[in-house]
Amino acid sequence: MPKFSDVEFEQSYKHFLQVQREWFSLITPITVYTEDNANGESSRPIAFTSDKKMLDRAQHLIAEWQRFADLADAKRAETKAKTLAVHISCYSPVPTIMVSPRKVTVTRFPGTSSGKATRESILNRYHQQLRKLDKVPFAAGAILSLKEEMKAFENAPEGALYRLRMSNYIDTQVMARFDGPNDERNLDNYRYGAHGMLVYSEHMNPKADFTINLNPSSGTVSVFDELTPLPCAVLPSATVFLMDDVEAAKLRHKQVYILETAIYQRERLFRKRSEALMLRSDTQEQAQKAREKIKAGAEAVAELNAMDRELLTMKTAAGDNDLLTVPEMRARYANEFGSRGGHTLKQLVERAHKLRKV
Repeated sequence: MPKFSDVEFEQSYKHFLQVQREWFSLITPITVYTEDNANGESSRPIAFTSDKKMLDRAQHLIAEWQRFADLADAKRAETKAKTLAVHISCYSPVPTIMVSPRKVTVTRFPGTSSGKATRESILNRYHQQLRKLDKVPFAAGAILSLKEEMKAFENAPEGALYRLRMSNYIDTQVMARFDGPNDERNLDNYRYGAHGMLVYSEHMNPKADFTINLNPSSGTVSVFDELTPLPCAVLPSATVFLMDDVEAAKLRHKQVYILETAIYQRERLFRKRSEALMLRSDTQEQAQKAREKIKAGAEAVAELNAMDRELLTMKTAAGDNDLLTVPEMRARYANEFGSRGGHTLKQLVERAHKLRKV
């Protein structure tokens, strides 16, 4: 690794400041999105352009920016971060350039960080807090509450682990859609920093194809949604869960995913075959028969989906933590009601009805 003199580094830093000023001068007039930082100042700008010359200039600036970032990181490693006057946030992360997306969506949502804690470390916090409260007048009620709360951790096995989740910041995600040569639609997620991002595209209309979603309502169900956190006053900024409960919830979610994926594929294949059946109908009479067959098949699919979901309920009630495919789940919880091999949809449903547990 090369070594740099202070004079050389100082000259590089001055050049970087010129690059940084030019970067912000370039993107500020075309900024389409910003955030306010903790000081109420505009931060994390996203700019849009369809001007190729502006893209070329931006790419040159980013190359110069990256060159200084590499130099500063090398200097920081050389000096062990003791004498480097340039803070890392001044140049890192390097700004991002996104080229030729068809559609861009910016989404802000509460960010969550997580960590682990042992039973013993949490109990130690309780003991420390209790010792402090012993010196405080009229703290008997608080002491009693802490001791009651502490029992859940005292009763846990020695060495038990807990998951700590902290939702104390806002995260921003940029999702871009790129169209491939064969009409493929590829989605990419981007993270970017305080120094911003430039989006270049000749195909986008920024008013129609650039979307900002500040208050998303996610339909995604987290494993933590089905768990009840443990009260823990000594970790006020964290939500606390027993790690064993978290792992069990993850297994349940994986099993639900396996089942729902199988149901989705089943319904998708049924729709595809139904469309093909209608296309083969040359007369009104054939079309009517096809509709009747499709209707009966749709009812059978719905009934089969319901029965498979019942099997999942039975599996969960039995405390079964094995990950099973749908045929394996049928074989374990519905006797001989197994795979569809050798059976039509109608036969499979009739067979399941006979073996259905009540």
